[in-house]
Amino acid sequence: MVFTTDPPPDDKLVPLQQHAVYLRALHALGREARFVSWETGSALVIGGQMPTTVRGPVWTAPFDHNILRALPLRLIEAEDAAGLRAAGYRQVFTPATVGLWDISAPNLLAQMHGKWRNALRRAQDNALRISHQPMVAHEAHPLLTHAADMARARRYKVVTPALLHAIAQTSPKATRIFTAYRKRDALAHMLFIQHGVGVTYQLGWTSEEGRKLGAHRVILHDAARYYATRECCQMDLGTLDTDHAAELARFKLGTGARAHTLGGSWLRISPRLPRVEVGRGTR
Repeated sequence: MVFTTDPPPDDKLVPLQQHAVYLRALHALGREARFVSWETGSALVIGGQMPTTVRGPVWTAPFDHNILRALPLRLIEAEDAAGLRAAGYRQVFTPATVGLWDISAPNLLAQMHGKWRNALRRAQDNALRISHQPMVAHEAHPLLTHAADMARARRYKVVTPALLHAIAQTSPKATRIFTAYRKRDALAHMLFIQHGVGVTYQLGWTSEEGRKLGAHRVILHDAARYYATRECCQMDLGTLDTDHAAELARFKLGTGARAHTLGGSWLRISPRLPRVEVGRGTR
């Protein structure tokens, strides 16, 4: 088996954590990371003492546990759990579920749930103005402050600003902040990251007035249409937590997104990792 450092081709749909956008940001933060690729797949491997892949490996052919055994991976935050036990891994954390929205459909409204679609149409009558621009690296955008405040108040974790700034710095065209205005007042923000033909919703905030006027519905619909014109086929809406954030989960699924259960966290039983000779990438 020949291994290289090639990233997945940009026309292949992969999670953000398996794309070159993520690799460049990790390098900017001083993290050890590399792609390990083979003829039928790839994995973005992070770390030295505990080599980890998140939302991977990515396969372009049926899963092969012999290849997985040969990879230098101690921990897998799996996209799919199929075959991991046969490859010598044991599950240590149960899987999360994310919302994946097909934005390539010619009519986004048709796939929305009726109540969501009707609420969007009412929100579109509220004369909101939507603008969007790339996130500026190391700029203290209000969205980051609002998101941090909400996370502290509600005791949940959000992606660190350092990682977002690193993505904005190393992939300037990948990040984009959408803002809903009424007159001159910013009522809501949403941050998206494009990675090849996929896009991931990352952070959002809305004021009380923005919530009443449905600002996030309008932003999300406009963002989906925008990314569809940029040849994106899927929007990852992030985790669906029906226990602690049921209203948010219903909001995401109301777009017509499907619930996709990930594979959970898997630890390699044997502490000894294979030595993999990785050749130089061809792309």
